Amino acid sequence: MSAGCFHHRGRLLAAGHLPKRLAGIDRVLVDPNALISPLVLEMLASAGIPLVREGQDGVVGNTLAVRGASSIGHLPDPPKGHLLVAAEVAYEVVERATSEAARGGKCPGRAEIKSWDNGSAGWGDWLSADQSRRLVHFGPNPELVASVCMLRWAISAASVQSVSQASRALAGFGPRLLAVEMPGRTLFEARHLIGLMTTQGGV
Repeated sequence: MSAGCFHHRGRLLAAGHLPKRLAGIDRVLVDPNALISPLVLEMLASAGIPLVREGQDGVVGNTLAVRGASSIGHLPDPPKGHLLVAAEVAYEVVERATSEAARGGKCPGRAEIKSWDNGSAGWGDWLSADQSRRLVHFGPNPELVASVCMLRWAISAASVQSVSQASRALAGFGPRLLAVEMPGRTLFEARHLIGLMTTQGGV
């Protein structure tokens, strides 16, 4: 780290990673693909500190560079409707809740199982292609998933841990992606979270 430069090597830069005092810092250097929280962007903009990605001569400012998705491919349209249920790993309760929703004609009869890091470009492209599409994602890092969706794709998203949180978010600003913390949710909760997205989400 050179004098006046704060170098953060993590995959996510949140407010807690920054020094307590920003005085004396003339730039913040991050990995080319790092995710930056909205609060960090606001803090740096207020302090007049540029955000620079390694290997880039220009200043990123308060925008996030977007990686190409050509090497990952695109998800096919789901067999029914405009709702996709995705999970970081094969959670039994998610699979059962998805199957039950499919029997009711509310969503695809399958849950996509794919790491968010490897699959986010495909899901982002799928959501961006049609404003009526919705995604419910179950996994251990809901804040990261919601941040990726908002920062990289400019798609409204909410990180939730319960049915009540999801209800408030959907009634308040209508996110197109619900990132649900797992493990820990019951079949009852998973079923209701999917159901909320099909009704309040307008699917």
